[in-house]
Amino acid sequence: MDGKHIVIRSPNKSGSEFYNYNKDYSVILLAIVDANYEFIYVDVGTNGRVNDALVFSKSTFNEALQIPLICQQEYL
Repeated sequence: MDGKHIVIRSPNKSGSEFYNYNKDYSVILLAIVDANYEFIYVDVGTNGRVNDALVFSKSTFNEALQIPLICQQEYL
């Protein structure tokens, strides 16, 4: 699992929402791969000001991990 900043042009009227610590404007791509290096989850588009931990905590992947195993089949 890793998050990467994808550099973008500053969106109109976005202020510093997409401005990151690298002094660029960006969106974050969060990707999770399995043991065979195949993507099992991708989330892209969160504004660049946010850190990886917050992106993960708000992801649907994290939501799925919070559901008790007995209910996961219904969720998926």
